[in-house]
Amino acid sequence: SSGERDAAQFYLVEVDANYAVRILGYDLLSDTFMMEPYLLRSVGDPAQFRYTNERAEASQEPVFPESAAIEPINVNGFGMYLQFPQAVCDDNVQHYRCELYKDGELVDTVYRLSCTFFRPVPEHLTVIFDDVYANQPYTVKIFAVNSWGKASEPLCAEFVTK
Repeated sequence: SSGERDAAQFYLVEVDANYAVRILGYDLLSDTFMMEPYLLRSVGDPAQFRYTNERAEASQEPVFPESAAIEPINVNGFGMYLQFPQAVCDDNVQHYRCELYKDGELVDTVYRLSCTFFRPVPEHLTVIFDDVYANQPYTVKIFAVNSWGKASEPLCAEFVTK
């Protein structure tokens, strides 16, 4: 679980006399605004739209910090409990695709939210793979995926279960 049930947010929506819309995300638990406001200058004019296919195409893939590494918290024949740092992106890292390989073959994929809905945003996240066997080598690849579906280069590590 990403702890989503521990979050409490809502949106404030403001509309002015010219029908421009401003949307602000607010976090009740930290009593702070949680993102840059969305601004829709003219709801009925497509030429004013900010969230377009062109913006999606121009978005940059997320990147992990240069020192980033997947750290084992507990790796044994019952499961792999791993920690990794958040990636960064000019837009938003929406989620992580965490892949587990055995002998070069994909055996499990876990999707993990980036938890940017928490204040403060956690610096590290965890992922659990529970379909592993004792005394076996595994490779883990973690991809950060932005809101437009663009993925980072993978953060990779190899582990041998106990």
